[in-house]
Amino acid sequence: NGVTSTSRRAFMGLTRTFLKGGENVTSFLTAASILGSRNGVTAKPSVTIQATTLITGIPWGKTPHQNLTIHFTTDGSIPTKSSPIYKEPFEVALPTTVKALILSGDKPLFTMEETFAADQGLHWSDGTEETKELDPYLQAEAAQLSKGAQVKKGPNKVTFVSSSREKSTLTFPLGNNGIAGETNLFIDYAQQDPKGPRKMLLSMNGKPIRTLTFKNTGSWDKNWKRLKTTIPLTAGANELTLTAQKNGGPNIDRILIKD
Repeated sequence: NGVTSTSRRAFMGLTRTFLKGGENVTSFLTAASILGSRNGVTAKPSVTIQATTLITGIPWGKTPHQNLTIHFTTDGSIPTKSSPIYKEPFEVALPTTVKALILSGDKPLFTMEETFAADQGLHWSDGTEETKELDPYLQAEAAQLSKGAQVKKGPNKVTFVSSSREKSTLTFPLGNNGIAGETNLFIDYAQQDPKGPRKMLLSMNGKPIRTLTFKNTGSWDKNWKRLKTTIPLTAGANELTLTAQKNGGPNIDRILIKD
């Protein structure tokens, strides 16, 4: 609240990651980062290097055993097993490039780097620059497509997905870092089947929710209309699936999830 284009307050929150493991399946994800004030706005940057392994299937609050080691350099050289081991935050002068090597036991996992310099990090506007909001829509072509669903282009270079074949499927991965509950789903679509409405099965996290009916809009690639329904979201990772029924489904431009 109160943050504007000329304000020097910003929220640097934690990034949440949702792992979804199947039945009798254990998933592993090792994540790492080099953190600090990149442009030295808070005097000399204090650099923190972190690495952790996330594992699905363990009780909440339990930390899995980790055998991760971080080696780093500040002189531009590539870190090796002989480079200093990271133990605590340290200060760097500007400009400095910090490079890190993450080891699991003796096995290298990956390397990363971050540059700390006066021209890096956040840019503070003087209030006269044009700003753009993030697109709240999920474009259909970004979904996982299967069983005949195809990306196509219409007038004015509008890209959409055709689900004209029966069982054509669009799957959208969704993240919910709030609480579980019902929310609204909007689907922008077009269809001109002379036989009447087309239908798609809406499923959430593999469970059928309801069959959606898409009325004739008078065009396959213009006159986009919006269908509104609701979906149940669980806390964490979710998966929304649309499956075309008999005679196929409509052309889908995008979806919007909004309270």
